Amino acid sequence: MKPSLIGCYKVKVAVLIYNPKVFREVIDRLRKINIDFYVPSTINELKELLSDAPDLSDHIFVMDDELMGLLNVRSHIPNLVLANEKNVLEVISRIILKLLGRERVGELVLGIDVGKLYAYVLIADGYVVDYGLVMSLSRVVKCVRPWIKHLNPKVLSVRIGELANIDVLKDLQKLGISMEVELIDESSSSKPPRYRPLNNVNLKEISQDLEAALNIALRSGIKVDLGVTKSSTASI
Repeated sequence: MKPSLIGCYKVKVAVLIYNPKVFREVIDRLRKINIDFYVPSTINELKELLSDAPDLSDHIFVMDDELMGLLNVRSHIPNLVLANEKNVLEVISRIILKLLGRERVGELVLGIDVGKLYAYVLIADGYVVDYGLVMSLSRVVKCVRPWIKHLNPKVLSVRIGELANIDVLKDLQKLGISMEVELIDESSSSKPPRYRPLNNVNLKEISQDLEAALNIALRSGIKVDLGVTKSSTASI
């Protein structure tokens, strides 16, 4: 298993989860954003890994209470992240922050391409953490709100195609969220920028609209003042 390489950090993510539903949700999320991980294939390998855990500072251990109870884990495990059915996005956020070596994200960028569907891509300090195709702006906000809470960015930037109608900007304004909004020239949204995200998620294979949203997120544009009072994004 190759380590995830973010900046100067080489970290191995070990997924040790007994609950099948939680296990599936965690690995699906990791695969979605191209984070490498590994799962011990045998009980002996698992026990050996846990016995060495106190010395494995280059590992992130994602576990659940069920497995820790079954194996009667008593030793201290560094970089331990506990997962359950209600905190999967929080778990992935903590993994991302550990990979980046930070306690909070400096800038969280939301790129939105408006068409028949709303394509969105969310980038945390150069790392794609989420993306999707949804029916409305309110649905975009519902999808990204937990990320904003858990990654606690110093700055939230929303970049949207300049051809978005005025109602979209009004909807953003109604949210009352402190953000920096930029309108991006859509004539270049289909052209790849020179910079690419660190985890190199290939969105073009999934949807051209997602690729456009990514390119929008990676470009600078015309800043728009929505008249939203500045406040901490942590309260979103």
